[in-house]
Amino acid sequence: MKRHLVMLLALSAAAVGKPALAQANLSTTGAPLVSALNASALTRRLIADQTFQRADGSAKTPGSPITFPDRAGPSPMPSILAEAFPVGKRAEAKKTFESLLALYPKVEQRYQLPHNDLAGAVAVFLAGCYQAYRGPVEDDQFVALAAQLRGILAKNPAVVGASDEAKQEMHDQMVTLGLFFLGVEEALKGQPNPEMTANMKRAGGEYLAALLGTDPSLIEITSAGLMLPAVHAARERTDSTLATSPARPPRSGTTDSDAARLSDGIETVGFYGKTGIGYGGMILSRPTPIVLFRSGEALYEMEALKFEGGLAAHKAANPDDWTKWRRSNGAIEVVGKKGWERIAYTKTMDRLPAGFRLAGQYQRLSGGGDLAVGGTSAVAVWSTLSLDNAGNFVSGGGSSAQASTEGAGSRATVVTAGRAPDQYGRYSIEGYTLTLQYANGRVERRMIVTDRTEPGVIWLDGDGYTSNKN
Repeated sequence: MKRHLVMLLALSAAAVGKPALAQANLSTTGAPLVSALNASALTRRLIADQTFQRADGSAKTPGSPITFPDRAGPSPMPSILAEAFPVGKRAEAKKTFESLLALYPKVEQRYQLPHNDLAGAVAVFLAGCYQAYRGPVEDDQFVALAAQLRGILAKNPAVVGASDEAKQEMHDQMVTLGLFFLGVEEALKGQPNPEMTANMKRAGGEYLAALLGTDPSLIEITSAGLMLPAVHAARERTDSTLATSPARPPRSGTTDSDAARLSDGIETVGFYGKTGIGYGGMILSRPTPIVLFRSGEALYEMEALKFEGGLAAHKAANPDDWTKWRRSNGAIEVVGKKGWERIAYTKTMDRLPAGFRLAGQYQRLSGGGDLAVGGTSAVAVWSTLSLDNAGNFVSGGGSSAQASTEGAGSRATVVTAGRAPDQYGRYSIEGYTLTLQYANGRVERRMIVTDRTEPGVIWLDGDGYTSNKN
């Protein structure tokens, strides 16, 4: 007889207790919000690297456990995750999360998991989300999943080289969230609540999509482990292309999967200082994205990712926009006129997960003229883009110009201004691609990069837009 994680469910339900805590909070929040994945820097890195999209249930990939020594004091993760709850419920949530973490050694013993094994923790998280969203995970499936994840994590240098603190942070995050899902699910069997059940399903799907970067309805957990058939098939179809070209740019009429394939060839995006002309002719140096490909090539113009003829054609036509890059002593270097040179900034930004949302109004100001050098003219051009968490956008902009003339002891200034009508629509983000679907049916794709944890500035096609909240 197959067993549906009996041990995990029973232990988790005992820690959660009566679902009063869940009822008080999940009716409005669904579960600890999906933003709780940001609580671990290592988790964020693995999401950005699409680490778990490399899962292939048809192939066993054995690997050594990724472990760490026990922490001297209590874990801060329960307090961090409790911040997702209303203020009056955070103390109760923190106590529940502490209880879940405390019982996890029994889970390790029951399923013969290595102590403090990162793969086992991720398996608990995926099992909890999957059960809430799709249905039961059986004992043998859970064991296979943990073994599969162990092989995936063992091959990732970012995981192997992470500090013990980073590993434990991610471990505690995965364990706490996973056991919470399992515990609430079991508690709901004895005290049904259709609204809460629906909220948990929604939240489980959102977590799966965020961690695995794909539609949760395509995900399966079987006796072979995690299966992502659609993602795997897409990767197989594009392997030969990515082996010879840094990336394949999306073209008019393509789908969101093209955005995922485009991102697959990119390691990360760094920033260099680009000199340009601002309002009144001021000379400015702005941080500008430089695309760093896994192949070792670098592209100074991010907008070229949309080049109609493909990146190879762009490189042939614009060789000065391309160079080589490498990491050296913690810095990023590119080949310049004098050989290897460090770029001006150390910050890098990774791809954004499918379904990522932004909220706020972003504005870009540019211009020209000669006021800065004693002239008489100036031009200002601004563009705005407002985005919300529901996936709506409003774009707008305008321009103004002034010119002065002097004569007979007097000075006359003429100012003209214009504003473009606002346009509305829906947006989606995947990897480095922002897709704008206008109400009139027009579809526009722009290359986007931002710090997902502090998106005060976004870069669209290489141009910086600042949030009006800053």
